[in-house]
Amino acid sequence: MPLLIYTRESKQIYRHSFNHHVWKPALVEAGVLAPGRAEGFHALRHFFASMLLDDGVSIRALAEYLGHADPAFTLRVYTHLMPSSHQRARSAIEKVLHSWPTLRM
Repeated sequence: MPLLIYTRESKQIYRHSFNHHVWKPALVEAGVLAPGRAEGFHALRHFFASMLLDDGVSIRALAEYLGHADPAFTLRVYTHLMPSSHQRARSAIEKVLHSWPTLRM
C-alpha cells in the first residue's frame, strides 16, 4: 500500500512529528483550543479503520493496512465496530435463495 502522507523527500512521516507540528496546530486554527489525545491524529486512524470495517473490509486486510503483524490484535481493538453479523447472514441467505428460480414462490 503506498504512503498517503509523506515528507518532501518521499519518506515515511513520523506520527509524533506530524501530530505536534501539523495536526494539532491545524486543530487550534480550526477552533479546538486545547486538543488532547481524543483529538489527536491517532483518532483519524481509528476513523479510517471504522469506515473500512463498516464497508465490509476484512480484519485481515485492515490489519495489513494498519501495519499490524497479527490480525487477532486488530480484531481485539476493533471488534466493537464490526457490522452486525445477523443482518449480513440474513442478506447472504436471501441472495442465495433469490438466485434459485425454482425456489421462488
